[in-house]
Amino acid sequence: MYPPLPSRKVDFKQQRDFSGIFSAAFKFLKFNFKNMTLAVLALPGPLLMIAGGLNGYMQAAGSDFNSMLGMNAIQDPMHILSEIISVMIPFMIVAMLAGLVYSAVISRYLILSQQKQEGEEVTIAELIRHLPKDAWRLFYNYLLLGLVSVLVILGVVLIALIPILGIIIIVVGLLLIWPNLTYALRNASYLVIKDEISILAAIKKTFRYMRGHWWSTWGIIFCASMIIGLASLVFTMPQAIYNMMNTFSRMRADSGDDDNSITLIVLAIIAMVGQYTLMPLFNVFCALIYHSHEEETEGTGLKSKIDEIGLNN
Repeated sequence: MYPPLPSRKVDFKQQRDFSGIFSAAFKFLKFNFKNMTLAVLALPGPLLMIAGGLNGYMQAAGSDFNSMLGMNAIQDPMHILSEIISVMIPFMIVAMLAGLVYSAVISRYLILSQQKQEGEEVTIAELIRHLPKDAWRLFYNYLLLGLVSVLVILGVVLIALIPILGIIIIVVGLLLIWPNLTYALRNASYLVIKDEISILAAIKKTFRYMRGHWWSTWGIIFCASMIIGLASLVFTMPQAIYNMMNTFSRMRADSGDDDNSITLIVLAIIAMVGQYTLMPLFNVFCALIYHSHEEETEGTGLKSKIDEIGLNN
């Protein structure tokens, strides 16, 4: 008699320690990476390609953020303004739409994966069916978050203007607060769709369950970000190397005016789409951390299992 095959399903509603979360995250990735990647390529993928192409075009035309803030803006402000309107604004709009669709798709994927039985897979058709409602829910919640963020940023800027205290706040914020804030914001998108609550309530709920787990959460998010960041270099490094070589070639007196726009556009598309195919792993980490905290606080997973046993009996 052959031993039973190992389960392919990852139960999110479990209390896990540091190593347990990493083990569960990579197990989920092992059995879902192909489907999640196809979902990213099929749904936000076209928008990501357009955003990447616009980004590459801006670099080729010399109209990226750096040049806009340089001497060119002083010498020819009307040209810079026209570049902003014709390229920068469309890029920002398409990039935000791509991020919106991505968040809706991956959040719904994680929700559906928990509802599936052993051996069942999440399909793109299911994601498409939920996409309009999920994207709309995230859209107006992101508007709300944006308004609140403006007020918060204004307060931080005013404090940061204080010479010594400003530097301390920036350093402490980046080192101690930013990883957990990133986790809370990413997990909030998941909760907005899963629990159908406002994004402010989702952030509050995430921080409430994080009590007593600040440093363990910080460590997991930091390590996960490093892993994903290093893996992303596969997609971003070619673009960075090409830009560096292009910059050096322009500094040479004998360099010609070669048209490199096609190459930059292709590399920018690869970088944009490639990074987004790796980002779902971060969402998985955030969901596992949240449910681990929730399970310790509420015991929802244990209650569900007890209810299932009662129904079966």
